[in-house]
Amino acid sequence: MARLDDEDLAQIHRMRTLLEDELLRTVKRPDAAVLNDLKDLNEKMMVAIDERNIAEVLRYNREFHFTIFDLSSLNQFRREVRRLWQMSEGYSAAWWWRQPEARKRINAEHKSIISALRRFDLDRLVEICAAHRTGGFEGSVSGVARNAAR
Repeated sequence: MARLDDEDLAQIHRMRTLLEDELLRTVKRPDAAVLNDLKDLNEKMMVAIDERNIAEVLRYNREFHFTIFDLSSLNQFRREVRRLWQMSEGYSAAWWWRQPEARKRINAEHKSIISALRRFDLDRLVEICAAHRTGGFEGSVSGVARNAAR
C-alpha cells in the first residue's frame, strides 16, 4: 500500500467527516444488546491499549464504530467509510502510543458516544464523534494538513 502524505490524510478526514456525520444522523435507536456490545468493545479496546496490542486496538475500535454505523440504512455510505478507514486508521493508531492521555480521552469519548446513543440524542452523537474523530486525526498529520481539512 502506498504511503499517504498529509494532504491525502486531510482529504480522507474530510470525506470521513461528511459521510460519517450522515451515517450518525440516520442511525436507528439501538437496543440494549447493541449498547452492551459497545460497552464490551470499549472495555476490550482499553485492555488492548494497556497491553500495547495495536492489532487488537484497531480491531476493537473499528468494531465499536461500525457497530454504530451499522444502525444506519445508508449501505453505500458505510462501504465508503470502511474503505476510507482501511486507508487511514494506521496513521492515527501510530499516534496513540505517543500520547499518554490518549487512552483516557478515547475511553471518555467512547463512553460519551454510548451515552448519547442511549439517550438517542443524535445531535450530541454527531458532535461527540466529530471531536473524537478530530482528536485522532490531529495527532496523525501536520498542522498544514489539519488546516487544509477545515
